[in-house]
Amino acid sequence: MTAACGRIPKNSRMQKCGSTDNILYVENRNIAYCFIQKISSTFWKRILQIAGGGLVGNITDPNAINPQSAQRQAGYIRLTKHSWRAVGNMFPDLSSFMFVRNPYTRLFSAWYDKMYSPNPLFWKQLGKRATENDENAQCYPKVGFGEMVDFVTDTLLDGRCLDGHFSTYTQHCRPCDLPYNYIATYEHIKDDTEFLVDKLNLTEVVKIDNFESGANDDAIVAAASWVFSQRTLIENCGVKFPCALYKVWHWLTGRGVISKLSLFPFDISEEIPKYITKTVFIELLKKAAENVGSYEKNQNRNEAFAQAMSLLTNNQFAKIRSAYSLDFHIFGYDTDPPKYANYRNMHFDYFPQC
Repeated sequence: MTAACGRIPKNSRMQKCGSTDNILYVENRNIAYCFIQKISSTFWKRILQIAGGGLVGNITDPNAINPQSAQRQAGYIRLTKHSWRAVGNMFPDLSSFMFVRNPYTRLFSAWYDKMYSPNPLFWKQLGKRATENDENAQCYPKVGFGEMVDFVTDTLLDGRCLDGHFSTYTQHCRPCDLPYNYIATYEHIKDDTEFLVDKLNLTEVVKIDNFESGANDDAIVAAASWVFSQRTLIENCGVKFPCALYKVWHWLTGRGVISKLSLFPFDISEEIPKYITKTVFIELLKKAAENVGSYEKNQNRNEAFAQAMSLLTNNQFAKIRSAYSLDFHIFGYDTDPPKYANYRNMHFDYFPQC
């Protein structure tokens, strides 16, 4: 890591992108965590809520905190008002950590979550910037993975800043300037989380009952709650609600949460029955998630990733390697994408439009 950081001129390390708002600080435990979107950041915010005593009641399992409450700043503070230099002065006395992930899988995950799955905010903001379609449209709900890759990499290579879901780790958390005690990886999320809970002396207050099933239930509840809360904005973007639910269904399939053998239970050309509430939709999703084992979960994820990678050109792969060059080298990731060709499923579409 030191050698890779040495490639950055010292006078340009403190770049304009990235914010100390990304550093979460638990004062009573002297813990600092730099969160990066799409790398289990919501889960770790819950852990910090518990660690900092910011919750009412004796909650010890992060999975017991609902998705809405997980985003509430409680038990920790953001170091927004601190300069990067001030944060750097604090770090030697803190237990500090961050998580990283293969840039290819994070880029795909961010597109799948924010552009394919219903998200009117991203459809309006990033979608408008990423597509060259109708300039008069208010929303852009059909931005393809290739279009997003072009926009993100061109923006980074031009030296411009991006939303935290797409920024580089080097910009986001400044690992070449801040002496993190631990750098964990998403690829070993369970083991690394258990390791950190122990090293941060949190084993007495944080009890994770079932890491995998808890994550699945959380994904279902969060997805259903979000799409129903955004219904009006989604429909204002010209996307019918049956289509929005259809996309959520396929997004959870590609994440390995529900089985691809479980067919979407509605006709997307007709209105959703009035009795289909958020609660009912959650139950339908949980039914589709029953008996999905680790093999099928990983298979679905690999197939969805393979489908996305198969959409890219050699030039787009080259731009990813260049735009995220430091992230690849600093954290030891191969600049070629994870092997995906053998996982391409030509009989199932993980990104259908409607």
